[in-house]
Parts: sequence; structure tokens; C-alpha cells
Amino acid sequence: MPRSFWVVFAGQFINRIGSMVVPFLVLYLGDRGLSSGDAGLVLGAVGLGGLFSQPLGGVLADRWGPRFALVTGLATSAVAIALLGMATGLPATLAAGLLVGLVVDIYRPAAAALVAMVVAAGDRTRAYSLVYWAVNLGVALGGLVAGLLARHGYWLLFVVQAVTTAAFAVVAATLLPDDRPAGATVRRRPLGRLFGRRVGPHAPAGGPRDAEGRNPAGEEVTGRSGRAPGGSRSGVLRDRLLLALICLNLVNGVVAAQITVGLPLAIKDDGLSSTVYGSVFLASGVIIGVSQPLLSAWLERYDRLTVLSVSWLVFGVGIACTGLADSVPEYLITVVVWTLGEIGAASFVGSLVADLAPDHAQGRYQAAFGWSFAAAQFLGPPLGAQLYVSVGPDALWWTCAALGVAGLAGGLALTRPVRRRLRPDTKPLTLQKAL
Repeated sequence: MPRSFWVVFAGQFINRIGSMVVPFLVLYLGDRGLSSGDAGLVLGAVGLGGLFSQPLGGVLADRWGPRFALVTGLATSAVAIALLGMATGLPATLAAGLLVGLVVDIYRPAAAALVAMVVAAGDRTRAYSLVYWAVNLGVALGGLVAGLLARHGYWLLFVVQAVTTAAFAVVAATLLPDDRPAGATVRRRPLGRLFGRRVGPHAPAGGPRDAEGRNPAGEEVTGRSGRAPGGSRSGVLRDRLLLALICLNLVNGVVAAQITVGLPLAIKDDGLSSTVYGSVFLASGVIIGVSQPLLSAWLERYDRLTVLSVSWLVFGVGIACTGLADSVPEYLITVVVWTLGEIGAASFVGSLVADLAPDHAQGRYQAAFGWSFAAAQFLGPPLGAQLYVSVGPDALWWTCAALGVAGLAGGLALTRPVRRRLRPDTKPLTLQKAL
């Protein structure tokens, strides 16, 4: 793997360890005297801003280069987190929360686009899998550290996140090569065309290259992705395959949102303590940390979209089995099932999107797909809570199972179109083996 990849890998690991504020935001706001309703409004503001964060990051990455978008997103995130920690009163806190949501994920499509540019097509699955592993390991460690720091004051969480985010920005600005498109003029487009046709420079993705296709840091910039549909028709909203994948991932994301809604409600209804809910996250993190590198390496032999489809089914069924659990061991068994499904899905989706994207639109393609996660987190919790409370727990769990089946069917239906789309050097191996 090239140096730029390891910079992104290490940076995301450290950044995720420091991402402490949002998970503890409700507790922090309650400590500041805000009601539960007001805290919900602030979280809603963060979620609302998050709907626009990755699309903005994708446009910045494609127009001015992934490094610029990465550094800009991280720097503004550090400032936004600091402002949220200093905000007093509900109006100021709402504004700061909206700003945090708007900028906190700008770096993510930029990081994904940079990986696609500097890693050869045949190594992308392993590269994105390693990033996923680093992110989840960082989240698990960050939760442990945040719990310890919170005992001494929630303000420490804001300091740590702001400092680690700013540090990643400095490292990226220092160690990543200049990847701005060379000799290109920037054409400004209205905000309504964030996902439109080519925005910005008409130059090869990955910035200036020498005669051997290497950037100023000496790394090969591959840019070997799938062809845009219809040649020049490279707009994200015109790519039906990508839109289908976004819809399927949105469905899976709504199921995933029940980990933060349906699961704690079920644990509470069974008379179990909140410690059990914490052990769920710990168990999931341990499973990912131990098994993800081995499992993803084994699954690389099979068709990515088939693995993704089966993983969506396993994840949906695993979450649905929460309705059958009554004790701690039973809950932990369901965690094993849905975590394995999560590993299978998250390890391959990044490389698949990268291979489908045109060279000049890596940022926007990754952002569009990443938007489905933000939309799911915005829609999933209220939908899940409404089903659980108004209709009944069984309705929620059966819905999760049905959505898992829908993910399997929808994903398998896309295998042939995706295989036709991808270039020979990005095609996976046999389709039948994965079944």
C-alpha cells in the first residue's frame, strides 16, 4: 500500500478515537441544564446538517482535490466542535449543532476518494476493509476513553475531539501530496447541482502525474474505476446502478439505526440494566477487531455484491432476532450474528462504489453513497421508535427481517448489471461460490 493510504488509515484511526462528543451529547446537554426535549432538538440539528455534509465533501474533493477537502473538513470540524462546547443557551447550541453536522463528515468522501486514487484496483477491497477495521477499532477505544474522561468533566471530550481532529488536518496537509487537478479552470455551479454532471476541473483525477502516472510523492495514481454510464453522462443522479445501491444501503441503514433505538428499548423492557447495552457495543467491537481482518480476507475470493447482499440479509435477521432474546447470553448471540453481517457489508461496499465511479467523480460517488448512511440515521430512529411504541416490538423486528430479505433480493438482482459495468481488471471472481 502507498504512503498516502497509510496516512489516511492512521488518521482515521486516531480521529475515531477522538470522536467522543456526539455519543455523549445527550448526557452533556442534560448536565448543562437542557431538557430531554431540547437535547433531542440539538441531536436533530446535528442529523439535519449531516444530510448535507458528505455531498459537500464530495464536491470539494472532485473540484479541488481530496487533500483540500480532507484538510478543510477536518479544520472546520475542529472549530465547530469547539464552538459547540462553548455554546450557551438553546439557540446557540442548536446553531453549533447544525454546524457540527454540516462539517463533521466532509472529510469522509475525500478520504475514500483518495484511497481509490492511490490504491490499485485489485487492492481496493483490502484497502477499504483495513480502513473499516481501523475506524471501528477507533470507535471502540474512543468509547472506553470517553467514559473515563467524562468522569472528570464533559469538557474534556470536546478538547480531545477538537485536538485530534486538528492534528489529523495538520498531518494530512503535511504528508499527503498535492492532488489538485493540474492546469484546469474551475467552473462554478449552483448548489442544486451538487450531484449533477462534471463540476470543476476537466483534468485526470488524482492531480499532476509524471510520464509513469505517478504523483509528486512518487505514488502511482491508478484512477482505474468503472466507466461512467453513457460515456460523458457521468452525473451521480443519472447512474441507476449507484442509485439502486444507495437505496439498498439506505434500507440496511434503517435496520442499523435500531441498534440505538429498538435494542436499548428491548433491553429495558426485559428488565436488564444499561450495562447490558454497553456490553453489546463492547462485544461488537471485540468481534470486529478480532475477526474482521481474517473474515474479509477470506471473503475477498467471492463476488463482492453477492457477499454484500448476503451480509445485508444476515444483518437484518440478526437485528430481528433481538425480539427473541430475553437474557444477556441471548442478546450477545444476536450481536455475533449482526456483527458478522456488518463486517461482510462494510468491508466491500467502499471498493465497489470506487470501481463504479468515473475517474473525475470519485468524491461525489463516495459522498452520494455515504449520504445514505446519514439519511438512515436521520430517518431510522423515529421510524423504529414509532413502530416499537405504537404498533409493538414484534412489528419492528419483523420489519427488520423483511428489510434484510429485501436487501438480499435487491443486491442479487444487481449482480449482472454490475459485472457488465466493471472493467475486466476490477471484476471479482466467481459469483456462484459466494452462494
